[in-house]
Amino acid sequence: MKVAPLLACFIAGIASTLLVLSVVSPQPTMITKRSSPTVQEEPKRPPTLAELTQMSDSELARQDIALVNLVCASGLPGAEQIDIPSLQKKIDDWASHVKTETDRHLYKFRQKPNDYKNSEPYFRMLMLGSVLQQDLGVIYNRERIREVDFSHSQDLFIHGVLGHGKGGTCLSLPVIMTAVSRRLGYPIKIVRAKAHLFCRWDDGKTKLNIEASSDGVNSFDDDYYKTWPHKISPEEIERGRYLTNLTPRQELADFLAARGHCLSENGHANDAIVSYSQAHQLDPQSYDFAMNLQTLVLEQVPLQSQQKFDVAQEFVNRHPQLFAHQLRPQQTTRSMYPPGYQQQPVIDTWGHAVPQNNTAFDPMFP
Repeated sequence: MKVAPLLACFIAGIASTLLVLSVVSPQPTMITKRSSPTVQEEPKRPPTLAELTQMSDSELARQDIALVNLVCASGLPGAEQIDIPSLQKKIDDWASHVKTETDRHLYKFRQKPNDYKNSEPYFRMLMLGSVLQQDLGVIYNRERIREVDFSHSQDLFIHGVLGHGKGGTCLSLPVIMTAVSRRLGYPIKIVRAKAHLFCRWDDGKTKLNIEASSDGVNSFDDDYYKTWPHKISPEEIERGRYLTNLTPRQELADFLAARGHCLSENGHANDAIVSYSQAHQLDPQSYDFAMNLQTLVLEQVPLQSQQKFDVAQEFVNRHPQLFAHQLRPQQTTRSMYPPGYQQQPVIDTWGHAVPQNNTAFDPMFP
């Protein structure tokens, strides 16, 4: 029996095995000893509301729309204790789940594109809306279908959809859909109809409206929103007030206006005036913001006489930049004024040039 050759073969086999293992096995991680203790980096704090209003267009475009919305809600009744980073993380998780389900069902579109209008954007938004509603419970607050109530911040901002309320409304559901969509890289915009918001896929090639506030997922063309929920005139469309993609600055303006609604309904008129004026300064083309401001200013004057309108006119004269080019005299009726009131209507002064020394908002009613 020849032991030596067998032993040599055995040793050679072991050597070959060790060589292979040394090649395929992961190399150990080299740990460099730090000269000082590791300091955990503090999480970046959300911007303040004042910081948001001072950002440039490019800076606002880099902000998460969910973050902007939640900052505008902060401190309102029903939003005193919201944790913005944790709510953003929840939206991140929702987006991950939507992606998983979309990828899992994408074969359905590949096999039968006709069932989805031959549009992959439509299929993707159909999946996104279905997952949000059916898997994650993102629904319209049934209590607000017939009873509008701006006193609850949960109905106006997205924390009401993220576990702090009973669902959303047309002010918050499109924001949730947009926040999730943008995390997935979808080119989603928010669009204004009259007293309503909806979403739009717009990548420069495909333009697809998505109704975020309905049961199920619906897609309507622009003509639908010209009459629903309220009629929009051709003049209003021409001026760009409705049915155009909102810029990040206009999105912020809408959130500030919603903040103004909530503050006003809860008896904080002075703060509401500030929010409405900030919204108007961010989006001066919005007729609604000027009307909100005008109405609230008039309400704060407790007199039911000519003096009330004199005070309102004084306010407009002091701050014409808040109202310029929003209304025309023919839109005002004489019935707005007390009997015997002969002074020119307040609205006639709204188009005056802005004085050089009066460019900042300074509320009359501290």
